[in-house]
Amino acid sequence: GYKYGVHFETYKAVLFKETYSDLAPDNINFVLTGPVSISNISIAGGNNITFKKISGETDNNGSVRISLNDNSRYVEIDIEKTGNSFMLQD
Repeated sequence: GYKYGVHFETYKAVLFKETYSDLAPDNINFVLTGPVSISNISIAGGNNITFKKISGETDNNGSVRISLNDNSRYVEIDIEKTGNSFMLQD
């Protein structure tokens, strides 16, 4: 099996296998369009969260915010070291 992760940018989230590389053919890109963006990326080690095989745990815990560009509404996603995630809604 592989370990998987998510890479975050302002207008894109990328599901990746093993290690993030922008040009990896296995990447699955989720491009945000319209008035939505990702901000407040606060992840241990940068913009990537990598989950360990089998346990799903991560050393890259942290949070990201997905919001309307005018910040009138948002969802905060918190990722714990256990790999569990929680959404806090405005």
